Amino acid sequence: MLAASLELALVILDAAYDLDEGRTIALESTALLSSTREWASSIFLRLDAGGGMMVDRESSDSVNRVRRATAGVVLKIEEMLDKWRRVMIDL
Repeated sequence: MLAASLELALVILDAAYDLDEGRTIALESTALLSSTREWASSIFLRLDAGGGMMVDRESSDSVNRVRRATAGVVLKIEEMLDKWRRVMIDL
């Protein structure tokens, strides 16, 4: 379920980037974008620390799927925020 949620977030972020390079979501939903980045980062850090996170106990594939999705979400958001940060400051 966690991996699917993260993958859905990544699909939405990819679509936003394809639409207008993330301009609309970065400028109009900055708080949502930042919160999503923090959420994904905290999941990644918990997985990296090796504890405090319950993902499918049976499968390392599930953990890897979550890791890939969290990394993708964080990187895509960073890409958008870096691209539009100057415009965000000027507003």
